[in-house]
Amino acid sequence: MSKLWRGLSLALAAVLVATVLVAMPSLTDSNEADAANAADFNPGNIISDENFYNGSAMTSAQISSWLKGANAGCVSGRNCILNYTENTPTMPADAYCGHLEGKKGESAASVIARVGKACDISQKALLVLLEKEQSLISLRDVPNWKWESATGYGCPDTAPCDAGFGGFFTQVYYGARAYQYYAAHPTQYRHQPMATNSVLYNPNSACGSSRVYIQNYATAGLYNYTPYQPNKAAMNNLYGVGDSCSAYGNRNFWRMYTDWFGSPTSKMQTGDVVQSTKTRDYFIYSGSEGMVRVPNRAHLVSLGQHLGVQQMSANDILSFGLSGKRVDSWGIKCGSTNYFASTGKLQGFESKTVENHYRMSFSTLPNDICSTLPKSGTKISQAATDLRGNVWMIESGQKRHSTQKALESFGLGQKTKITLPTDFVNAMAKGKPATVTGAGIGDVVRSSKTGDYFIYSEQSGMIRVESRAHLVSMGLHLGVDTVVPNSILADGLSSVRVNSWGITCGSTNYFSSTGKLQAFESNSAQSAYRMNFNKLPADVCSTLTVSSSKVSIVATDLRDRLWVIDRGQKRPATAASLKAAGLSGKFQITLPTAFVNKLPTGLPLSQAAQIQQTPQSTVDQLESGALVESATSGEQFLYSESDGLVAVEDPAFVEALGIEAEPVALEDFEVQLIGTSDTVLNTWGITCGGESYFAAGGELTLFAPDTLVHYPLGFVELPADICGTLAVSDAEIGKAVTDAAGQVWIIYEGRKHLASDEWLAENPPRTEPFALPAAYLKQVPTGTGLE
Repeated sequence: MSKLWRGLSLALAAVLVATVLVAMPSLTDSNEADAANAADFNPGNIISDENFYNGSAMTSAQISSWLKGANAGCVSGRNCILNYTENTPTMPADAYCGHLEGKKGESAASVIARVGKACDISQKALLVLLEKEQSLISLRDVPNWKWESATGYGCPDTAPCDAGFGGFFTQVYYGARAYQYYAAHPTQYRHQPMATNSVLYNPNSACGSSRVYIQNYATAGLYNYTPYQPNKAAMNNLYGVGDSCSAYGNRNFWRMYTDWFGSPTSKMQTGDVVQSTKTRDYFIYSGSEGMVRVPNRAHLVSLGQHLGVQQMSANDILSFGLSGKRVDSWGIKCGSTNYFASTGKLQGFESKTVENHYRMSFSTLPNDICSTLPKSGTKISQAATDLRGNVWMIESGQKRHSTQKALESFGLGQKTKITLPTDFVNAMAKGKPATVTGAGIGDVVRSSKTGDYFIYSEQSGMIRVESRAHLVSMGLHLGVDTVVPNSILADGLSSVRVNSWGITCGSTNYFSSTGKLQAFESNSAQSAYRMNFNKLPADVCSTLTVSSSKVSIVATDLRDRLWVIDRGQKRPATAASLKAAGLSGKFQITLPTAFVNKLPTGLPLSQAAQIQQTPQSTVDQLESGALVESATSGEQFLYSESDGLVAVEDPAFVEALGIEAEPVALEDFEVQLIGTSDTVLNTWGITCGGESYFAAGGELTLFAPDTLVHYPLGFVELPADICGTLAVSDAEIGKAVTDAAGQVWIIYEGRKHLASDEWLAENPPRTEPFALPAAYLKQVPTGTGLE
């Protein structure tokens, strides 16, 4: 039963529809409607079978909600689709549609939902059909005759509509059933699927036709219902009228579906992953439940689903339906089994007890997605590593730092069975280290066999200490436990050892003396001692006491003898000789006896009028924030009195900070004397005092509220003394920025979007557009233009 073209009346309907803009509810509070693009139309694939034959596309409640947005003018008392009801008949099941029980006072939304489900035709397709035939979705006051011919079923072009098929329910039911009939009897009709067909442009054969390979049953059904394709003129004026040879039915179907629900030809396989171009959220497609939201990429990585991600608009994502499920945990429930998602595979737990130790929540996934996920053959125990190589024992919801050998002594020594995602590790509470010796960070143990001392570091393992004298100098000689060597080995041996009174913590060098660490008064004073420095792990450093006094070249020993340290020698001194040399004052260090005994003895200070101190180097003349350069390698640094030398990756970053002075050349020994910081200046993002800034144009500029999150920018935290030398702008950075050519871009969710003059006129920026460095703007991915 063909649905025939109705000439000029359909052309006029196309004009009417072109004036109606219907909003589609977005994935977020703001709307993201995607206008159809004529270049995307394929006459052989107007809509996919997956999208058309989908009786679960929308529920009655979803249709009602959608109609409220689609026809906001359909208010109480109006004869419009939101208010329409009728007493519907009972329809027995047949080969094309399932059984439908009659209802009293049934709403239009309920009719569309139930008929679509019974006949397995997409409710979205039925909504489009109602609009393209009689504008029932957009009209605010519907003439009664339009309900009688709602889908145009039984309404040939050459005769009145068949009254036997009149009425809204009957029209929707038989319109939907017709498409299943076409699919069941494809050879009975002119337009056949999976075959090349001659498709007319117009009932007037003089308008011509073209050969079209019809790719599926749904597209063949549309042509059998409305047997014409749009010509070039109709497609050139997609929302209006073409020429005398134009037909509009199938063009309008494709265009309306696209505008309302996204691409009608999008195909998804269960387990496919897409990312919203608007919200940047990820979604995994379930054929049974629609799109399952995944808030961040870390969870995708843990599932092994982070490769081959498609970009998709919010409307297209909505066209597949949103599942009520979401993945926001590393715990995944598939059926009745709980898994841990880690480094690309699902792993079951060794026992319920082990699962309870992790104290994690579980995200339930649809069964069809579960079937696509790789599963590991190994089970999860309490032993785990992270992506940085740290070894943990998980106990009562806490991560306890351990070593492989320590785990072996606890019966967990087989290969660690899970690698924890970094985000999961960071969020987990930290418990006491799981060590065989029972040592905590900074605790000291002694081998019962060798008598050697060891300091426990969670980060590094057992740090060997050469002698008790070094422990005394650090204040760690009390409360030492004696343990068997195997226990020390089980907690792991560090490559770090303490065999000097020089200690490095972070980027600062100290002298360890009489229980405290003391920094040096100057780089010249440090150079005078000519000592080695042992770099300790940060966790051990945090347990040590730092003195407020500084180390000078004047010292005493535990026998109250006075010394001046000069070029690696100890020179005997007296109060009088110190005064004569201009060095009188409070002695700033007491030297450990073992250190004093090893230092060569020089000439007494009394035999010289002035001490020949180490010549003052360029280092002592540096000020915080100074730009320096290695005379050998040419590498540049920013000088920090507190942190040492901050390496500069690119001179452009220095220029961005407004540092214009020529760099000061340093010899290699001076670079070594100062020491290098762990910090590297390698970005335009700067953190000072807890605030995040963009460095450009010689100033630091704060971000406007809720703006920072949109910039794909790393941040480096500069030492406070360098921060104190930098200029801070009074302006704020918003989303609007300019490039070197003066073009305005909008930075949004990690992408730059070119803004037209028209868009800016309608959406004036809250802050003055900020001039971005060209090198930074170049590395920001480009998004779609803003119209």
